[in-house]
Amino acid sequence: STTGQHDVIIIVAPEPSTLQSNRTYTLEFVHRARQSLTPPGVLCMLLPSSTDYAGDDARSVRAILKNTLADQFAYVRILPAGYDVFLASDSTLRTDVAGGIVEAGVQTAYVNPYYVQDDLLSERARRLEASLSMDTPRNSDDRPALMLAQIRYWLRHFAMEYWIPVLAGLVLV
Repeated sequence: STTGQHDVIIIVAPEPSTLQSNRTYTLEFVHRARQSLTPPGVLCMLLPSSTDYAGDDARSVRAILKNTLADQFAYVRILPAGYDVFLASDSTLRTDVAGGIVEAGVQTAYVNPYYVQDDLLSERARRLEASLSMDTPRNSDDRPALMLAQIRYWLRHFAMEYWIPVLAGLVLV
């Protein structure tokens, strides 16, 4: 419901595992956020990190979000740093975080060239982005592809052998 234009919009929302939380990651939401940005503005969204190895389901979740953002923005980058940080803009995006902070003269306690290695971050981002498929569906209110992929990811992540509790129950009976 904002009326002004913003240089940066940072979305911190629960991961898209329900229809309600999925709405924050849809084409419709991203379109409205883009309308609220100044032309060089940046939209930032977060997903829990897939660390250095992303399985098929984790890559699918990231590809769906990246492709959804790419439908609205000319440039989309993912920075795997604690969280997978998705940056989207119609202007080119820098991934040298520490270098940009030093160049801008911003004083920080933790984010500096001694704490964040830009070359390592850029390499991890390149590998993650190269592993993503461009053939994934876009996430929308009518087709919650991201929510379904997130649920599939969690079901496989916490997979268990269902016959074990059943067998244990039968033995106890």
